[in-house]
Amino acid sequence: MPRLLRSIPILLAALWLAAGVQTVFAEVSKPPVEAQPDSSDAIAESLKRDLTEARKALARFSDAGAASRLPEGIDTASLVDRVQDLDQLARALSRHISLLNSKHDAERDLAAAKATEEAWTGFKEEPPYSMLWADDLAKRLALLSEKKASFQSSIALFTRTLDSVEQEAPGIIAAEDAAMEKLAATPTESVKWLAEAATTKHRLVVARADALRANIDLLHVQLAIVQSDQNLLENELRVVRRNVHFSDEDLEKLQKSAGERQAAIRKEIQEASIKLRDAQAARSRAQAELDKH
Repeated sequence: MPRLLRSIPILLAALWLAAGVQTVFAEVSKPPVEAQPDSSDAIAESLKRDLTEARKALARFSDAGAASRLPEGIDTASLVDRVQDLDQLARALSRHISLLNSKHDAERDLAAAKATEEAWTGFKEEPPYSMLWADDLAKRLALLSEKKASFQSSIALFTRTLDSVEQEAPGIIAAEDAAMEKLAATPTESVKWLAEAATTKHRLVVARADALRANIDLLHVQLAIVQSDQNLLENELRVVRRNVHFSDEDLEKLQKSAGERQAAIRKEIQEASIKLRDAQAARSRAQAELDKH
């Protein structure tokens, strides 16, 4: 049978859903593997509308009378499953909106970081520079390297999760197609209910995939910020190390730091001695009690 003829029952079922009793969403589901071409503002507005509809549907299927309104042949387990799907859908849409807002802020921070990096031509202070300053810059660079590795690890994790979600999509879409075909052949309320539930599952996998992509996009921007900060620090450290010296002030700071560390060690030793003495006393008392018997 030609593909167009096979799709006619599905199209008729979709039209029946749209023209009949209120459905969960009016618009046609979009494939989860395709990124939306709209601007971020347009996407955010669309997501807000979808979130409003999802919350309305969730409230309708979660209220006290929802079970009594189920069509014949639909059990409470199916209702619970649909409520769970709608709840997850609302959460995924809400998270996507939040991620878009965070990405907007991150892109602003990235522009500022790149401008600072590109504008830096050297320190206002004339050389030579403190060795302790070089040490401080090196420590900050090490922290940025750890932060960079953390973002890279998160990107890899979310990418694997997205791959898993996209692998689920074909089965979910096939189940929706089968439900629509059945609805076209048998347009009863129970079959319509199941077709709507299948559409909700399709919309859920779309929302999950889109939210994951948004999260990955945000992480890439955050990683770029760290990279820009790292580039700037590396340039600063390179200049400092070429003009470094060990001053009397550095020596005083080192001596002060060493003194504070020695004091902390002495305090730790004293506290440990007190704990050991108390433990030995408690042990002696316990042994004395045992000896009485």
